[in-house]
Amino acid sequence: MIRTSICDLLGIELPIIQAPIASATCPELAAAVSNSGGLGMLSETWRQPDEIRAVIRETRSLTQKPFGINLVLEVMFTIDCISV
Repeated sequence: MIRTSICDLLGIELPIIQAPIASATCPELAAAVSNSGGLGMLSETWRQPDEIRAVIRETRSLTQKPFGINLVLEVMFTIDCISV
């Protein structure tokens, strides 16, 4: 088994991180990756806060292992671009 410092940092068994690809991610996929020893990821950028909470709760019900949330902060990016 391959173990790296990222495993220790993230509390995972294998140095595998699922790509949070927009609508292709779901609680079942993220939980399956996490339950297999990697880091499952959810893409939540375009969801409303209530939807994000529901997806996180569903994922937590499917795994006790770590998983991640990907959020693109478009507003801050736009503000940075305007100020440049």
